[in-house]
Amino acid sequence: MPTSLRASAARTLGVLSCVVGVALTSTPAASAASKTVRDTTDDVYSLTAETPTKVAGPNGDIVSVTTSHGAKNVRIRIQARHLSLEQAVMIAKVRTGPTGPTYFFNGTADIGMRMAVMTRGEADIVACPGLWMRFRPAKGLVMAVIPRRCLGAPRWAQAGAALITTPSMVATMADDDFDPMTDEAEADGTIDIADVGAVDAGQVSAATPALPLGPRVRLG
Repeated sequence: MPTSLRASAARTLGVLSCVVGVALTSTPAASAASKTVRDTTDDVYSLTAETPTKVAGPNGDIVSVTTSHGAKNVRIRIQARHLSLEQAVMIAKVRTGPTGPTYFFNGTADIGMRMAVMTRGEADIVACPGLWMRFRPAKGLVMAVIPRRCLGAPRWAQAGAALITTPSMVATMADDDFDPMTDEAEADGTIDIADVGAVDAGQVSAATPALPLGPRVRLG
């Protein structure tokens, strides 16, 4: 796995040790405008080596990405094939204006827990009550739910997304022989970037992979 993603996974592991077992609840979605972009299937790449390698039949093959823009929330829904209860990481990029800030959502789902954080740019963490991630592997669903107020209540939003799968960190942490201070994070994993047919090392070398943006979705 490229160094930046390995470091990100290690940081996530440290946070997970404090939040395992936290349960999040949801409320029904209000009416919202939405647009769906279909993604090419069978374009998932392994992150095991420094150079991403295309693999067949793995977890996390994105089928479509739907962006919905309602009165309270912007929702970014990934529909994917081959999801399991292993760890899934959803990365989303959201733009709300031609010159305004770009936001990045990072959500992690693992056995018995969900976790979500958002930044303005790639570094400034946004305190955002109501930010959460939904994960339903049996239905092939991964979703980011972002309150509009945390995005500045925009008139429109456009989003791009990627899905990363790795072995369960919760299961790893449950191993009596695992030491989070000395053990390396698992190198195995896959990535699928929506609207990108071929992934190369340059696209995953940054802390946040380059994510093509979908169409603008105005408030419904």
